[in-house]
Amino acid sequence: MTNMPLAVWTGAALLLCASTLVHATPPPPSPGAVGERLQVDSGDGKVLVRITLHNRSARPVYVQKSLASATELTGRLFDIVDTASGKSVDYIGMMIKRGPLTARDYLTLAPHSSLSHSIDISHSYAFAAGPHRYRLSHGGEYLADLAALEAASPIAPASTEFNYTAPAAQE
Repeated sequence: MTNMPLAVWTGAALLLCASTLVHATPPPPSPGAVGERLQVDSGDGKVLVRITLHNRSARPVYVQKSLASATELTGRLFDIVDTASGKSVDYIGMMIKRGPLTARDYLTLAPHSSLSHSIDISHSYAFAAGPHRYRLSHGGEYLADLAALEAASPIAPASTEFNYTAPAAQE
């Protein structure tokens, strides 16, 4: 050790600690820090699902592009139930087989931000002809770190109910 006064050493140590705190990485998102809201517009013969993802944490998170930016479904994304009968509505849309997700399959959701996106599901589910009330649900997931693709965290499931009058089947 040199002959520096104790006050200089103490000041240097405090400065080092303060510097470390300023540059520290925020902790990973806590459970519930990432959420979603679903809304359905079922007018004009269409069923449009609006998904809003919220990142309430101080860190960016990563959500699947298929949820946040897809223009059409490529697999069963939502669970839909006829509320009167309790029967599940079959998915009849496009199904694309694919390999495991990679980092390119995710979008960044910035800290303290939201992202909204609408998907037309009118022709992707076998809605019964005539007026019906449905419950649409979705339980997604997000990543806190793109380097840990296997460590997805669940987003609390969201659901909403809507009325839809599907046209009679064409003969």
